[in-house]
Parts: sequence; structure tokens; C-alpha cells
Amino acid sequence: MENIACCSCWEECCLTGECTAPEYKPFCATAKNMSRGINFLKKGELLLIDGNNFLYRAFYAYPPMTGLGNVPTNAVYGTLRMLESLIPKVKPTHLAVCFDASRESFRNRLYKNYKGNRKGAPPELIPQFNLIREVLKALNILYLESPEYEADDLIGTVAQKAAGYLTRIATGDRDCLQMINHRIRVLYYRKGGYIELTPEMMEQEFGYPPHHVVPLKALAGDTSDNIHGAPGIGEKTALNLIRQHINLTKILAVEIPGKTGEIIKEYAEDIRLSQKLATIKCDCPLPLGLDDLKLNIDEEKGSEKLLRLGIKSINLSKFTAKAETQTPEETRRKEEIKPKKSEPELVQMDFSALFGW
Repeated sequence: MENIACCSCWEECCLTGECTAPEYKPFCATAKNMSRGINFLKKGELLLIDGNNFLYRAFYAYPPMTGLGNVPTNAVYGTLRMLESLIPKVKPTHLAVCFDASRESFRNRLYKNYKGNRKGAPPELIPQFNLIREVLKALNILYLESPEYEADDLIGTVAQKAAGYLTRIATGDRDCLQMINHRIRVLYYRKGGYIELTPEMMEQEFGYPPHHVVPLKALAGDTSDNIHGAPGIGEKTALNLIRQHINLTKILAVEIPGKTGEIIKEYAEDIRLSQKLATIKCDCPLPLGLDDLKLNIDEEKGSEKLLRLGIKSINLSKFTAKAETQTPEETRRKEEIKPKKSEPELVQMDFSALFGW
């Protein structure tokens, strides 16, 4: 065992939680290096943006404003301000913004009332969905959408395809937390900025690891997406079951005593459906490669587009920040001189208008 450089099942353990194999961790060089921030397989740094999440947050955070023709622009402006602050901090080499193309996806065929409890978008926001796409196109920032899949599915698919890339997903939605592993991190928005969640940081912040996200939603439900789970099973009970039985398959297969066991039996099919609804699909058909996501801002066309919209205070030069290319040895030396932190690091942003969230 001492001669094993990297446990062959470690990545699978991180992704599925089927076998956490803690006894392997001291011998897994890859896992140890990744946990220290040393990514010796790094080909680049990929930043994936949850476009709908950004747009909605910006709409409610910034006061009403209009451009030429009296078209509302506050959500577009706010989204650009977020990118203006985020990109220089992350310094990605590759970037994509992912959107929901509509209110329905393949999940509505599984369960017609999926997200059926959500209200429609405010009238002032509706024209800005197309407007932000026009701005991104002018800036030469790739955006992705599909009538079949949600933005989270597109994010998941690109993140999984980006082998060898350190990938960060910027969102304020917890659904993407299930994607976190040794090379995929979530920049999770909370009051005051973004917290960069690794598997260890997520467990510290939320009290459970990434591979518990889906079974937790399957058992306890998720009211924001109208996923019902099993009535009478709350988050605490669900987490206790997951910790005891490891995964949802075993929970549904074993005899669980008492009222909880009766509920699990009665609502087994609802739990399985909730699991399907909660699971991000990571194999969507996307006819593109990682080269298509290279960050190459067109400042000239972008400036012209913003000027036509009456948006003048966005500094597009900040969008061109690129990640530094470092050898593994350079990265290791930098990491060794950094003081260890017991608390998660917040990526502080100038989001004063968002502090109320």
C-alpha cells in the first residue's frame, strides 16, 4: 500500500460516495495534492456561470434602469458588474455562461409539476433574457442553452468534459453542490461575496459532503424545485439515514424500523423519482470542445453594444484577466509558503447592492 501513488478508486469515491475508503486517503498522492490546491494536471482554469441565477439576482439587487428605446437594462448591467468583479479574481482561461432556455425541460416529462410552484419572471426582466445573450455574443463570451436541458445540466456536462482543468462553478443555487470534487469547485454566493467550496469546505459549511446532495433531496424533498421526496422525512432524518446506509439504493433495500421505515416503503417510488429530478445530467449532447470556451474578449464590439444600450460604466479590460500558467513545482512552492486557513476563503466582491441577499 505504501507504494501506491494514487488510489485507483479515489475519483469514483469522491463523485459517488459509494466507497469513501478513508484508509486509502493517506496513500493517495493525487487526493493529497488536490486538497492542498496543487493541480499538477492543470491544463487551464474553467469558469462556468449560472446565467439565470446571475440575472435574477442582479434584477432584484439593482434599481430600475433603461437604455435606448426605454428597454430595461438593470439585470444586464448587474450581471456584467458581477462578471467584472469575478473574472479578475478567478482569472479563468476558459469561460461559459449557461442559461435555461425555457421553464420546461426533460424533467417535466418525468414529473409535469416540476418547478410548478414558481412564479413567472417579472415583465421588466423578460426582455433582458435575450438582451444579455446579445451582449455576451458581442463580447465573444460563449453562452449555452438547450430546450431539453437546464443550465445546471449544461454546467455539469462541460465540467465533466473538462478533464485536467480546474473548474469553478459560480452560482447562488445549491443544486450544483453535487458536482464538487477534487477538481470541480463551486463559488457559492452568500452575503458578502463568494465562498469557494471544495469537498472539505462544503462539509464544513453545510455539514454534509457533495455526494449527499442528491439523496438528501430525494428523501427530504426540495420546495424550491417542487420536489416532494417522502412526506414526513426532514433533512435531519434524511442525513442520518444516508450516513448510516451510505446511499439511497441501500436505504430503499434494507428494513428500516419504525415510522420512518413505513414512510420509506410507502413512498419508495416518489423517492426514486425525486432522485432522478435532483440529479444533474452530465452527458448532454454538446457539439463543442474546450477550445470553444477560451476566454478571448472582443472589447471593441462589446463596447459598441454597451454604448448602444446606454451602459457606460463597465470596464471591459477587467474581463481579459487570464490565469497564470505555472509548473507543478511553482504551484507547490507557492502553496507551501501560504499560511493554513481553518475557515473557508471568501472571494470578496464589490457587491454592496447585493448585501441584502
